[in-house]
Amino acid sequence: MPPRSAGGPSATGDRFIAVADRLVAPVILLSHAGEVRYVNPAVATLFHQERGWLVGRRFAEITHPADRVRLRQLLRNAAAGKPSGRSIVLRARAHPVLDWRVLECTADKIDDDEVRGLLLSVHDVTASRAENLALAEIAYRDPLTGLPNRARIVADLTERLHLDGALALAMISIDRLSLAEDSIGRVGAEGFIDGVGRRLQAALPAGALLGRLEGGTFAAILPASDAHGASAMAWRILERVRGPLFVGARELNPTVSIGMARRDLDATVESLFWDAGLALHRAEARGGGRVETFANGLRREVVARLEIEADLRRAIADRSMSLAFQPIVRLTDRSVTGSEALLRWHHPRGDLQPADFVPIAEEAGLIVPLGEWVTGEAARVAGEAPGQRVSVNLSPRQLATPGLTRILDGLVTARTGRDAVQFEITETLLIAEWEYTAGVLAELRRLGYRVGLDDFGTGYSSLAYLRRLPLDFLKIDRSLVADVDGDRQARAVIGAVIQVAGALDLAVVAEGVERESQAEVLLELGADQA
Repeated sequence: MPPRSAGGPSATGDRFIAVADRLVAPVILLSHAGEVRYVNPAVATLFHQERGWLVGRRFAEITHPADRVRLRQLLRNAAAGKPSGRSIVLRARAHPVLDWRVLECTADKIDDDEVRGLLLSVHDVTASRAENLALAEIAYRDPLTGLPNRARIVADLTERLHLDGALALAMISIDRLSLAEDSIGRVGAEGFIDGVGRRLQAALPAGALLGRLEGGTFAAILPASDAHGASAMAWRILERVRGPLFVGARELNPTVSIGMARRDLDATVESLFWDAGLALHRAEARGGGRVETFANGLRREVVARLEIEADLRRAIADRSMSLAFQPIVRLTDRSVTGSEALLRWHHPRGDLQPADFVPIAEEAGLIVPLGEWVTGEAARVAGEAPGQRVSVNLSPRQLATPGLTRILDGLVTARTGRDAVQFEITETLLIAEWEYTAGVLAELRRLGYRVGLDDFGTGYSSLAYLRRLPLDFLKIDRSLVADVDGDRQARAVIGAVIQVAGALDLAVVAEGVERESQAEVLLELGADQA
């Protein structure tokens, strides 16, 4: 039996000590004021401290400050004789250099002839609690990026909605991710997603939480005082993502689309995700690389888009669309050298412009069959089109189609010769993934097709890309051409582009020429066609 100084005062009975000293579980006897009167050897082992050092101290002294209120409540309940059975978890240690032990404690009142006080039964759950935390960390962590996953975002958003304060949910999607996946493979695409995630994390303000939902889609909970503040914050995030990102030896230029939803009085987790998702779809439909904030009219817009998508599927199946042809004219003698194929849809509710349905086709995955129909139809009627040569635009989703060059060549050669069809890509698509695009263009040229760059001047307008790409012609966007006959700066810019193109043996087509004065200035500057 331990000496009386180690076991406690005389109120601690000998029989109690004899039994408690043999227990494997830690047992502590406290006074009603919380002072330690007795500890068994298991307690000394638990805290790596002599029993004599522990006896006489208040147990609160070795309890974590944040847990002392719960300890006092437990002891008050026990002193009042309230039935035990409910435990509390607290942290305790007997020396500042030791780790905190996580203890599950219950307290009972003892009041007999030999023993009086509060019996504290202790169960060390440090290891199991650490294991549970590790499992919870795994359950709430995205294995690819290390960011919180959807479950963590939902849990955090649920908790924040129970508190006062403004917040906004941003859904963020990497633009043209499928193109990157096709060009750099699955492993490379995972590195690309991780790199974008790191940029997003670095761009977020304090108090925000970023997580990855799936694929190239992220969600961020943003603290924001009003819709304008949240939108401005999102635009800053968008800008921070831009710039070259190297995945291995490959240079990519990521952009993202962001959909914002601001908390209102009726907001729920589900409604915020739904509204932010609608805003994200609008941002993507408008070309990506932008921020859209949810408004009530978006729901009506989504319904209308779904109706157009259903009609579009039927129109593609029924071949109920048509092509119009815009002539391309040589400026020196005004002879027609070819034409550009323009898609037209005579919808039952009125004619729709390509801008009204092509983005929907892109989003719904219909652009590939639609693009194949356009190519086949252009090849079929090329002999009747102005100039007997037709230019066909390739969309981003179409460009990412495996075996695209083989598919296009089969569609053309089954109907006409390769010299009757030429292909164009937009500058924005080129900048997004120029290396992959360059490979597709090179293969088309190897097969005998002319290829060109459309809408030059609407993106980054990097002249360096012209030198590195297999091109036959470029088309200057109508936004630059519009003022060429009256704006000195516009004239200087177009003149510089034409000079560089000439040095690279590229033909130049000026888009949107509607006035004789524009044609005259362009001819003077050296443009080939309009």
